[in-house]
Amino acid sequence: MATHNINITLDGTLITDQSAVTPVAGDFLLLSDTSDSGDLKKVDASDFLGGGTDHASFLFFHVNNYSFPDGVSAKFSVITSVAPGVIYTLRPLPAGTIKAVYTQVGSNSTIASSEDCVLKIITNDGADSFTVATDFKLNANRTLYQEYTGLSEAVTAGGAYIQIEVPTLATNPLATTVRVEVLMEL
Repeated sequence: MATHNINITLDGTLITDQSAVTPVAGDFLLLSDTSDSGDLKKVDASDFLGGGTDHASFLFFHVNNYSFPDGVSAKFSVITSVAPGVIYTLRPLPAGTIKAVYTQVGSNSTIASSEDCVLKIITNDGADSFTVATDFKLNANRTLYQEYTGLSEAVTAGGAYIQIEVPTLATNPLATTVRVEVLMEL
């Protein structure tokens, strides 16, 4: 069968004068296939539907100027106080994947020495634990930002809280606040 090339000039209103429709699977679009010398091909609209991935950030914090003692496992969610072993409120998290964690530590008094603490996120109403970092620092004079990116930790929907495991410190921080932001892919 012979192939014939015909040049056609189309008025833009050929498209713009048409009624609008929301594409669904089974609708077809016309495109120029660069991998096949620009030949026209049809593609199912469902290949373009769905867009990008949804992300959401969830904030955990305490603002009561807590002094972290040696050997404590401090826990907090979205409250104004923190205490060893005490969780007043769980922060609801949806099912998804933790992609990054951003922290901010501040001290209004004595700053801690630079020993490493363990930063964990406890999820699924306390049933699951994810260690974000084993080198988390509490030695902020005013503000210390720490980022943990490239994560991929699946979580089940449920209540969550932050847990900081503090070793024996040469100098314990006084009047410290901690803010933890969790970026999730939903």
